[in-house]
Amino acid sequence: MNDARGSFDRIVHTVAILVLCFCVPAMIARILFRMLQKPRHRIKTGFDISDPVYIDEEVPIQGLRQGNGIAPTTSALISSKVFVDDADLVDGVIDVDTPGEDLIDRFQSAMDRWCGVIAPDKPKLFLIDFKWTSTDYVYRNLQEMPGEITLLDRNGVRIPLERQYVSVAAESLGV
Repeated sequence: MNDARGSFDRIVHTVAILVLCFCVPAMIARILFRMLQKPRHRIKTGFDISDPVYIDEEVPIQGLRQGNGIAPTTSALISSKVFVDDADLVDGVIDVDTPGEDLIDRFQSAMDRWCGVIAPDKPKLFLIDFKWTSTDYVYRNLQEMPGEITLLDRNGVRIPLERQYVSVAAESLGV
């Protein structure tokens, strides 16, 4: 069972197109998503044809829309390629002099984009950084790197992720 809620609405089209290219020609995938990104629908009734319901937007709409028959298949394909259930999300710095706690704001922003998809009671947070002891590099401990990452629960309450020291083993499936 997948923990992703509302996942059809959060599917990024670029990822979906790449995954669909394993199954269908790239041109077909691009045409499908061009129609989803710039929809212009009209409704025909016994009285007349309506004005367009959606107008082309400057920033293409993402997600796969309510009732789209390809949404479950595409979601399953993405899940099998990127391990939506039980995946490891990783971030890092380019500069070795950047302290680990400097990643907290950036990673929190990334987690907020997944808001409502990741169940906050499952993930564990490992913030890893080193310090030089004049003879060797050692891991910095939790007290040396304060901070937390939170996720919203079903009621909209921010729940801090369980933070673990780097030497603690945790079960993980996926990547």
